[in-house]
Amino acid sequence: ASLDSPLTAGVRPEALRVERGEPGDGAVRATVEHVEYLGHETLAHVSVEGGGAVRLVARVEGMLGFEKGQPVGLLVDPSAVHLFDGNGRSLGG
Repeated sequence: ASLDSPLTAGVRPEALRVERGEPGDGAVRATVEHVEYLGHETLAHVSVEGGGAVRLVARVEGMLGFEKGQPVGLLVDPSAVHLFDGNGRSLGG
């Protein structure tokens, strides 16, 4: 892929860490849009501030109480990010 072609970043839901309250350093501001309580885990569907149509799902252990409209911060381990070229091919090794 050339440097001027679009890239897509992929992150698994369990690789996202959700912070409540004011996001700390390195965190991306997001808003909770929907919550699924699954017993042993909670799925928080969030929209990213300034991200347009960007929607993410964070998988967190336990029954954490998130509410629709709640501001949160998202952190991701850079090693958990997978990059794909414009044709959907993985750029990882």
